[in-house]
Amino acid sequence: MATTAGVGAAQIVRGPYLQLKTASNVVVRWRTDVPTDSRVQFGTNAATLAQSVQLSGTRTNHEMRLTDLTPYTAYFYSVGSSAGELASGFDYRFVTAPLGSKSIRIWAIGDSGTADAGPASVRNAYTNFSASRYTDVWLMLGDNAYSASTDAQFDRAVFGMFPEMFRQTALWPERGNDDFFFGYYDAFTLPQNGEAGGVPSGNEYYFSFNYGNIHFVGLDSTGDVSTNGAMYDWLERDLAANTNQWLIGYWHHPPYSDGSHKSDLDPTQIALRQNFVPLLEAHGADLVLCGHSHSYERSYLLHGHYGFSTNLQPAMILDNGSGREDQGGAYIKRSDGSLANKGTVYVVAGNAGRPIAPPDSLHHPAMFISFVEYGSVIADVNGNRLDAAELRNDGVVRDYFTIIKEVPPTLSIARTGTNVILSWPLSYTNYFVHSATNLGLPVSWEPITRSATNSVDHWSVGVPASGSQRFFRLERAAP
Repeated sequence: MATTAGVGAAQIVRGPYLQLKTASNVVVRWRTDVPTDSRVQFGTNAATLAQSVQLSGTRTNHEMRLTDLTPYTAYFYSVGSSAGELASGFDYRFVTAPLGSKSIRIWAIGDSGTADAGPASVRNAYTNFSASRYTDVWLMLGDNAYSASTDAQFDRAVFGMFPEMFRQTALWPERGNDDFFFGYYDAFTLPQNGEAGGVPSGNEYYFSFNYGNIHFVGLDSTGDVSTNGAMYDWLERDLAANTNQWLIGYWHHPPYSDGSHKSDLDPTQIALRQNFVPLLEAHGADLVLCGHSHSYERSYLLHGHYGFSTNLQPAMILDNGSGREDQGGAYIKRSDGSLANKGTVYVVAGNAGRPIAPPDSLHHPAMFISFVEYGSVIADVNGNRLDAAELRNDGVVRDYFTIIKEVPPTLSIARTGTNVILSWPLSYTNYFVHSATNLGLPVSWEPITRSATNSVDHWSVGVPASGSQRFFRLERAAP
């Protein structure tokens, strides 16, 4: 940290830390030990911070919004007052969110609030693993500060544990059942009015935000989880308005777990599974991240399991494989047919601070794999592909899986002599061409029975060019 002689006795005692980072805005916050006015200088050149925002008057809790930023661009900044800088340097930087599809890294940690060597080791493992890769989105899954009855205890568990991450990446936290420090929400600036995309929730307890081609939904599982509550009503409207390619939900209490908090017994977990999981799945949720159980548990690709573990049916597991490309294949989310946009992976990641599980546990039938160990979750989203992993606190990747969103194939049509050649990508092996002579309702689509030919990088079918008008479409075979 760089300091300036003219600032007097002022020192930073919290932060600086970033909040509400979007494609064009970011909030910079910090706390000083004595009141000062507020100034942030910033720019795309670390040596020349040519822009600045200032706020007159004095305060100890500083909150400044930088606006009109360029999407997907690296910025450097310093914080201080009119008397000079209090914190600056190459480490004080961030990258604005992209517009549309770009490579996005997500880091999720749950139940990290023990303020001891456990979460420190999880932090260090991730910092080493991701040293050459910027963290775009940082999620906390609740119980972020245990027994934090004082401001100092809260600082140790949250801001004191992750100072480098806070100054470069915005945190989007959700509250757990142990996060009832009196200043919890005062410490954060979270979207209430759709500032980061999504439908305004009107509060900081639950909210949504867009980041590139991902729509994130953060729920308050410590509040009203009934279908009659304000959160459910808001979520219905928010999901109906979402047009992003990926949908990721996160909150504290997991809908499926056989760890330290069993989802067959906990009324909150039961209510979330019965009330909120169907709504999220109806809108194509891809990944759900939770904490609360102090373990790592990762499900198969699921759809339609809203009862107890004993009610799980084979048809509710859309893919009972590993989801690993090198061990049977990635999880595929279909683009059409009866399974279009169905399938969600549920992850319990409550193992960043205190991994525990009772004897003879971690046997939930919806889970592909489960561990009791310190760790965190990393997810990389790039276009129609999501790669996720559990990183243990010694730096070993213990689990990994991939979700691929199938992109509908394009049917190409070309005329060659007396034939029409229909072709589509080779990777779409379970598709067949149908034709119709008109599109008047009801349309009568008839399959073309000729076998497709494998032609290097595509399938092709040749049909005679008739004198009448014909329409063609590509359909997936019935499962």
